[in-house]
Amino acid sequence: MSKTEMFCTKCGHKGMPQKITKGSSLFVELGIWFFGFLIWSMMSTSTPFYARTPWYVFFIPGLAYSIWRAISPYDGCSSCKGNSLIPADSPMAKIASHHYKEAKTEK
Repeated sequence: MSKTEMFCTKCGHKGMPQKITKGSSLFVELGIWFFGFLIWSMMSTSTPFYARTPWYVFFIPGLAYSIWRAISPYDGCSSCKGNSLIPADSPMAKIASHHYKEAKTEK
């Protein structure tokens, strides 16, 4: 999506789109990686059953979450973070903008 002014059909905001990454935050991502490392380090030194578990098994959730966050960013509304944007100069945006203005004046 180009960096032109867009209209959000979800909230009625008109402005520039914002790059939004899905998922909670970088702290959650790092927490998942740390938790995998913690479990691996605790279990690899304890019972013989866990000693036979490959080390990479505990890092699969962190890797999957990181890949998902890396491939999922989108241009979204800077107001509501929605992804239902249309060009602000399109006929549909002009009609919807008029309806949003009417709804705000009625309240």
